[in-house]
Amino acid sequence: MKKLGIVLATLVLALVVSGCSNQKESNNVKETPTNEVTQTNSQNNIRPEIKSNIDNLKDYDIIDIKHMTKGIEEPQKFEPEDPKEFNAGMFKVTFQKRTSVDQVSVVCQTESKVGHLAKVVPGKTVVDGFIYYAGNAKEADMPKDIQKLINDNPNLKFTKDEERYLIEHLYGRFAKKMTSSQANFVNETKDFALAIYFNGNEGLEQFHKAQMNISSKNNS
Repeated sequence: MKKLGIVLATLVLALVVSGCSNQKESNNVKETPTNEVTQTNSQNNIRPEIKSNIDNLKDYDIIDIKHMTKGIEEPQKFEPEDPKEFNAGMFKVTFQKRTSVDQVSVVCQTESKVGHLAKVVPGKTVVDGFIYYAGNAKEADMPKDIQKLINDNPNLKFTKDEERYLIEHLYGRFAKKMTSSQANFVNETKDFALAIYFNGNEGLEQFHKAQMNISSKNNS
C-alpha cells in the first residue's frame, strides 16, 4: 500500500509539472499577424493622381493648421490687450479676405536697430523700424534683402500718419466678433506697429487708453 501511494503521488506531481509546462508554452506562443498592414503598405492601391499630389507636397511647407469643424469656437467680442514686450524680428502679417482666398501682406520691421530676437518694449525701445505694404507678393518673390524691395517700391513704405491709421484700424477690429486666435494675431500686429510708430517716445499709454475708450463704446 505504501508503494502504491508513492506511485500515485509521483504520477500526480508529473501531471502538475506537465500542465505548468504546457501553460507556459501556450503563453509564449505568438499570434500570427494578419496581412492587413502588409496589404496597406503595398502601392497597388495608390491612384496615380493622388500619388502625384502627395509627391508634389515636398515642395511645400506647412504654414498653418485650422480647425474646419463647425462649432469648435464661436466668435466673440474681445478687448485690445495692453501692449506687450516681444522679441524683435521682421514680421510678415498676412490678411486673407473672408469671402475668398485672396491674401495681402504687411511687413513690420522691428530688428534693424536692436538686432534679431532682442527684447522690444513698445513705447520704450527705439527700433527705427518701418511698416511696408507688400500686397499680394508671395514670400518666394520677396528678395532676402527687404531694403531692395523698398528701394524698388518706396511709395509702399508707410508714413507716420499711415502707421497711426493702421494701428487705429487694428484697434477697430475689436468692435467685431472674432476667434481667440484672431484676437491674438491682431494684438501681436498692434504691438509691432505701436513699437514702430512710437519708437521709444512717450505717449503710448495715453494713446492706448484713448483707443480702449473708443473700443468700449463700439462694443457697448
